[in-house]
Amino acid sequence: MNRMLYLFPKERAGVTYPFVFWDGIFSDEELKKVVEYCETLEKIEDAIEEKLKRLVGTKNKLLQAQGIPPEIDIRPLIASANKSAAWLKQKKNETEQGTLAPTAPAPGL
Repeated sequence: MNRMLYLFPKERAGVTYPFVFWDGIFSDEELKKVVEYCETLEKIEDAIEEKLKRLVGTKNKLLQAQGIPPEIDIRPLIASANKSAAWLKQKKNETEQGTLAPTAPAPGL
């Protein structure tokens, strides 16, 4: 166990001896910076939460416009759409290269 005292804030904030209380461990300037840092984190969390709410709201509006219930899990739909898009891209490349087989079935369609 390290029994030294340090002047750096990180080490001073650590619990070296749980039975010791240091009065004035941080200067007023250091405390102000700690408060600003914590408030900044709260603002970031609030901004992320607001952005997520807007994204979910937009997703729900788009789904309702297409007649899809918003509570449905759309990940399988997106995976299927990506698979179809990849297949179409592959067939386009084969067409451009002249290697497209005339009876190539679409997988999963």
